[in-house]
Amino acid sequence: MSTRSRRALGLARAGALALLGLGVGTGCPPAAVEVHPAPAPTPRPDPTGFGPDAARFARVFSPRFDLHVPLPGAPAWAVTDKASRFLVLEHQATRSTLLVRLWHEDAAVKRAGCEAAARRLRALPERGRAVDHRELDVPPGFRTAVDVGFGTGGDDAALVGYVLAFGARGKRCFAYVLTTEATGTDAESVVGARLGSMVAGSLEQLELQSELEPF
Repeated sequence: MSTRSRRALGLARAGALALLGLGVGTGCPPAAVEVHPAPAPTPRPDPTGFGPDAARFARVFSPRFDLHVPLPGAPAWAVTDKASRFLVLEHQATRSTLLVRLWHEDAAVKRAGCEAAARRLRALPERGRAVDHRELDVPPGFRTAVDVGFGTGGDDAALVGYVLAFGARGKRCFAYVLTTEATGTDAESVVGARLGSMVAGSLEQLELQSELEPF
């Protein structure tokens, strides 16, 4: 047998083996291919404790103050809009309390005057270890100073975080005060996540319903 013939025979045998492996021409079905779906990604735990809807902010409207206040997992917040000089929103699971007020004074006032007036109405947290300070145009048309930090005064040696925001516009004043508590070795990261979430998703997105003077 010539070299060319032997080479042709080898190629024919290799082709036959390949066809047998595929079940072609043998009467046998091809081997089933097993498909393993990729596992579903593990949902990232909510670092704030505001619940499964923590990333979804829904607006709570206060007719008395004419304000739309976005909140994470809004149904879990208890809302009191009449029994206090402030709009009071409480999230029991995270020991978070948000106070919001919009009002007018008899004369033009600055932010410091608005803060002093708010503190005369209710005990508010004092500033402690500062984390952030910024100025925001919120509600629209107001120039509001925002202080974020960690303080003391929580129960059970809890770490307390706060957002103190006071703004002014002519004779009008605005106050937004958040306190939240956590315990444990990761308390600072948990409280910090809550503060950041509330500033970005709630305070910065707060809106007036209209330009009418609040009661």
